[in-house]
Amino acid sequence: YTLYMISAEAEKNNLHETYVDKFFSTFKISDAVTAKNGNWLNYKNDLAGFSLKIPMQPEESTKEIPNPTLPAHPYVMNLYTMLDKVNFVSYLFRYNDFPEGMYLSDKNTFFNGIKSQLEKNGKIVDGPVTIYKDGLEGREIGIVLQGTYMKVQMFLRGNRSYLLMKQNQMGEDKMKDDEYFSS
Repeated sequence: YTLYMISAEAEKNNLHETYVDKFFSTFKISDAVTAKNGNWLNYKNDLAGFSLKIPMQPEESTKEIPNPTLPAHPYVMNLYTMLDKVNFVSYLFRYNDFPEGMYLSDKNTFFNGIKSQLEKNGKIVDGPVTIYKDGLEGREIGIVLQGTYMKVQMFLRGNRSYLLMKQNQMGEDKMKDDEYFSS
């Protein structure tokens, strides 16, 4: 939280109340638009085939990851990040298609690969648990990474993978459920 202090000073009998009132009436105090206030947005991407409820507009970016099998065809990660500074929670959504010329024949290979990557960086404290969303099979994992708790869900649809992450930036405690994972 940020605290701002505004003050007006004058000698005891020399306070110009009209100027002081005018000074303070020019400021507007309002609540931040955050998930805490229930102002969730419906975010839809028809091209990528997903929709989510998110606490605020995301920052969108793409990142190319080299493909060790087919160097000419990198993985292109589409990332959506949101940082709720009021509640100290960060959200990430990522999707990517497998590179041209690659086909995923075993979904468990994908799920186990993501689990292994997470284990290299942190300690798995929950799962993996098999979950379903709109008929898609996925996995959910809880992990403690650098002193923060993260909940991760991953799904596959054809040759496309989806990954959702929510992180408690204040520590290792699990977070309350919100609309992000249930959307």
